[in-house]
Formats: sequence, structure tokens, C-alpha cells
Amino acid sequence: MEIAINLPITFLQDPDSMKGLCRQIPDHPAFGGLIIEVNGTDVIPNIELLKEVARELRFHNIAIAIDDLGAEWPALIGLNDFPFPEVL
Repeated sequence: MEIAINLPITFLQDPDSMKGLCRQIPDHPAFGGLIIEVNGTDVIPNIELLKEVARELRFHNIAIAIDDLGAEWPALIGLNDFPFPEVL
């Protein structure tokens, strides 16, 4: 099973919130992971932070997806690393 939730960028900026979330993730083979969907308008101004957080969260079976990207998509062209599995 895989679960997706929408979270504000402020949640991802808070290290204590992120540690608490990671502690809640099941360590069971049937759990397919958690996808955190972040609004595209919040991604562009915080891209470096989100790339760093996304790389760290992968160790906890958590991924960050970009939701509702809209007209901001050209800002993502040319990124050398793209740790986001989904753009919705």
C-alpha cells in the first residue's frame, strides 16, 4: 500500500516535524511508502531545500511529489538532479 498526503512547505522546513513523520512510517514490506505532495508554487522558491529533504526522506520510504505545478514548470528545466518521482 502507498499513501499520498498534501503538506505545506512549512511542515517540510521544520526538522522536528520531519523527524516525527519519519518515526510514524511503518517498517513492513507491505507498506509501499508515503508520497508527500507539495504545491508547485511553493516548490520553485524553495527548490534547493526540497531537493535536500527529498534525498534524505528516501531513506525512510518517503518521496516528495510536485502537485499543481502549472505555469512554473519551466523553472524545473535544466535541473541536474531531480529527486521528485512525480509531477502532478
